[in-house]
Amino acid sequence: MSTSFQFLNFLLPAGRLEAAAFGLPDESCGQVVAVGVVLKPRFECDEDALTDYSREHLGSFRMPSEIYLVDDLPKGPSGKIQCLEFANRIIESGDSRN
Repeated sequence: MSTSFQFLNFLLPAGRLEAAAFGLPDESCGQVVAVGVVLKPRFECDEDALTDYSREHLGSFRMPSEIYLVDDLPKGPSGKIQCLEFANRIIESGDSRN
């Protein structure tokens, strides 16, 4: 997932509040990399714009398969983002686009 971490560090530093990379099940690959992004208040952007921006700056081979804009990311008691819990929320909601 190192390319996804590059994505997270590069992704709109001025507009990103938080971001996390996580795996989603995929029939052909087993698992694909997805990213959840929380934007700063009053920063307007959509998933298509993030996809275009990342493709332009990172190249398509480094891009996550899915980008999700969310209001918050689940955190544990220590404040760390719970990527597995977030992935499960996406899967349970049926929003997984794979």
